[in-house]
Amino acid sequence: GSGAGGESQLAALTAYSQDIAELDTRYSQYLRPAERLSSSDWFDSLVSIPQSRVLHRIRNPLVSMTLMAFLVSIGHCVFGVPGLPCLSPHTLTGSGLSLLLVFRTNSAYQRFQEGRKIWNDILDVCRDVAFSVALYRQEAGPRKVRQIRNLLQAFPFAMQRHVRAKTAASMKERLENILQEVYETKLDPPSPVYSSPWSKNRPLHIVARLLKVVRSIENQGDEFTNRERVWLLGMVNRLSHAVGRCERLVQTPVPLSYARHTSRFVSIWTFTLSLALVGSLRWLTAPVIFFVTWALFGILEIGHIIEDPFRRSIDLTPICEVIYHDTMRALPPERNVEQPLVFSSSRSTLSSAAPPPSSPPPQQPP
Repeated sequence: GSGAGGESQLAALTAYSQDIAELDTRYSQYLRPAERLSSSDWFDSLVSIPQSRVLHRIRNPLVSMTLMAFLVSIGHCVFGVPGLPCLSPHTLTGSGLSLLLVFRTNSAYQRFQEGRKIWNDILDVCRDVAFSVALYRQEAGPRKVRQIRNLLQAFPFAMQRHVRAKTAASMKERLENILQEVYETKLDPPSPVYSSPWSKNRPLHIVARLLKVVRSIENQGDEFTNRERVWLLGMVNRLSHAVGRCERLVQTPVPLSYARHTSRFVSIWTFTLSLALVGSLRWLTAPVIFFVTWALFGILEIGHIIEDPFRRSIDLTPICEVIYHDTMRALPPERNVEQPLVFSSSRSTLSSAAPPPSSPPPQQPP
């Protein structure tokens, strides 16, 4: 009897080790170094200009300004049409144009940085909740642990769809599969708070269900009390704050008056530059205007691209996958073995993050 039990225990441990190895393999597909440029990549950067996304997006003003410069060259060199007598107007307004472009790009980059910080907070909070629940896995029970795991795994994918306001087939299928597991393990029939108003905002719907599951964990002597419950609820509420911060970035772009004035200024300045240069450059006016237009409109378009970080700049899928796999590692499915060593040791290493016991526990959770 003891031999058969040992063999089943060994088989379960072997299966668990294989699952962890598979998670490590899939995890490494997403947690990889980001692509970065160095000074040695200058030649590759020049060769790849025709495939540049920025060049493709500014092709209309680039063609228009270059064609205008070519017509001005024909008029001046063939028909003797005079150009502007001097470059003084462009010289005087060039510094103002530079400041507008710098401020425009800096404001867009600040939005990019804030968007990345928000998603880093989402990653940190999901990990914190998963590892904290792992400390009280026995007190919560396998059913609630499974639901918490599935909700944490579904949250980043739902958030990705929410901030991008568009749906990819693969991302939608992935999210639906995770949510299906959530509904299969639901604790009770849906209440009105989870009906249609919340379903239109799935990240908040998931946060609400997480709060309900954590609140439903019963007290277990001194191991799990109101103090631990309020601590977990506070961490889950931080996900709700992240939803609001993302919505603020999506719904409040850079003021249109500022963006439009910068675009008009760049267009007029570049459009009239060929009239000021044709007297000295003649047939070289078109190539010079092509380069100037590419440089100025390229800077302007980079500001437009990074202004909306969730749709154009930040690749959110690797972050979602990291959250999915980290949550699975922190809260693996139950097996016929004792708690994995990582969790038996985590109770001692992570317990320092728990709230101090000096304050009296509240009578009712929020």
